Amino acid sequence: MTTEQKIKLIKEYIRLRKEIEKKYEQERGILTVEFYEPFWHLDSFTCSIVENMIGDNFNWLSWFIENNYNGKASVKKGRMRKIDTVEKLVKLMEESE
Repeated sequence: MTTEQKIKLIKEYIRLRKEIEKKYEQERGILTVEFYEPFWHLDSFTCSIVENMIGDNFNWLSWFIENNYNGKASVKKGRMRKIDTVEKLVKLMEESE
């Protein structure tokens, strides 16, 4: 998969994930935690599929979404740097290969 294809796939995954989160927020208070739990497991599974498709052997995509809050934190790989775009994320992934 090319760098451009990786970027496109990740952006689409993040877009869809945000769309789903928006729907969940609209239903907050109506739906129970038991209802949400299977969907969060499905999201985690979907993220791992995307990671496999793009060759992300170090789970950088999961980190970017869950721990880096889609670019609001930074990572130390030799030096601290901000990973605040999908393009920078893919560059980090490719450097980690």
